[in-house]
Amino acid sequence: MNDSHVQKGFSLIELMVTMVVALVVLAGMTSLFVSQTQTARVLNLKSDVMADLFLASQIMQTELRNSSKVCWNVADSALRYEPFGSLTVLTTACLSDQYTGAFSLRPVNATHPSPWINWKKSGNVQGQELIRNMQAATGITVIPNVNTIANMVTVKKIILTSEYVDKDQNIKNIKLSVKVWPRNM
Repeated sequence: MNDSHVQKGFSLIELMVTMVVALVVLAGMTSLFVSQTQTARVLNLKSDVMADLFLASQIMQTELRNSSKVCWNVADSALRYEPFGSLTVLTTACLSDQYTGAFSLRPVNATHPSPWINWKKSGNVQGQELIRNMQAATGITVIPNVNTIANMVTVKKIILTSEYVDKDQNIKNIKLSVKVWPRNM
């Protein structure tokens, strides 16, 4: 006798098991894709912030190394410098007028939603934005190195601190430090 009821295909149970396995694999791949996308976004944001810090530090180094005097005023978070040929001289208290240059940390205001560094070139009263998204308290910090032989400050270490948002939506700090000195020292 011929068996005419031979099964050709899959049973309902086999199809359901295959669909569940496929959905688990698809969910895993989707989760991996979303995670990788978030990680890539955070890394791009972090590298953009680092690039901005690097550019700002290069501008600062160029200006400060082409100056005859550099001083740090802690009271107003301003790094002031006296360009060669300046009409005025920085005082020992690091006070200046419009003819000296300065890099200063500015707070949030109507046009800047985050703390920013203002770059005032010699002769420019108001200045311009150099970089934004700086850390509010320590966006720019200067640490002087004292030469023990001459007992005078010869090199200044500038630390720029900016912020970015990580994949867990936490604000993280990123720092860049450079050393500068005026040419006449």
